[in-house]
Amino acid sequence: MSKTLRERAITLLKDGRTADELRVLFVAEGARPDEVRAVLDELVQLQRRAVALDPARLRGEANWMFARGASVDHVVAHFAQAGVSEEHARPEAERLFAMFRTMRPCQRCGTPTPPAELVFDLRGLSICSSCNLRDEIHRSEQRAVVSDLESLAVLGGVGMAITAQVVGNAIENDPGAAPRPFCAHCRTPSGVLVVTLPPEWRARLDPRWVWVCPTCWQPIA
Repeated sequence: MSKTLRERAITLLKDGRTADELRVLFVAEGARPDEVRAVLDELVQLQRRAVALDPARLRGEANWMFARGASVDHVVAHFAQAGVSEEHARPEAERLFAMFRTMRPCQRCGTPTPPAELVFDLRGLSICSSCNLRDEIHRSEQRAVVSDLESLAVLGGVGMAITAQVVGNAIENDPGAAPRPFCAHCRTPSGVLVVTLPPEWRARLDPRWVWVCPTCWQPIA
C-alpha cells in the first residue's frame, strides 16, 4: 500500500527535509497545493510543539530562569505557555527549584551546575563540563601549534628551537588568554586577575583574593 501524503511528509521531515522543499516536491508530483499546504502546516505546528515540550530543554530554561531570580510561579507559567498542564507543571517546577538551590554557577559562563559536575580549570576556577570541553579542545589546538613549531625547529636549528619553546610557554602561561570568570553577584562574566590590577587598587583588596569582579568589586571564589 502506498503511503499517504501525510505519512510521506512525516518520513521526509524526520529525514531532515524542510517544509518548503516538500511543498515544491509534492506539488511537482501532482498533489493539490491546498492539500499540501494544510498537511505541512499541521506537521510544522506539531514539530514546534514537540520542540517546546522537550523535557531537557524545559529543565534548562527553568534553571536559567531561577538563576535570574524567577519564582516557581514564573516557571509554572512558562511551562504552561509551552503546553504543559499546571497539574504536571507545578510539581516539576518545585522539584527543579529544590535542585537548583543546591547548584553553583560555573565561574566561566554562569551555567547553574550540580557541585559534583564542576571541575577546576588550570587557574583554579570551578567550571562546568561544557567549558571544560572547550578548554580541552583549545589545549589540543595549542599542542598542535607547538608540535608544528617543534617540527620546524628540527630544520631551523637552535634559534627556531628556542622560539618554539618560548611560544609554547607563552601559550600555557598567559593569564590574559583565559576567558573571564562568571561573577555570581552581578551575574556577568567580568572577573579579572587581582595580580593584573594596579598596585594602588590591589592594596584595597583582600590579599587572599585571586579573581575579582571590576563591576561590583566582589571576590570570585
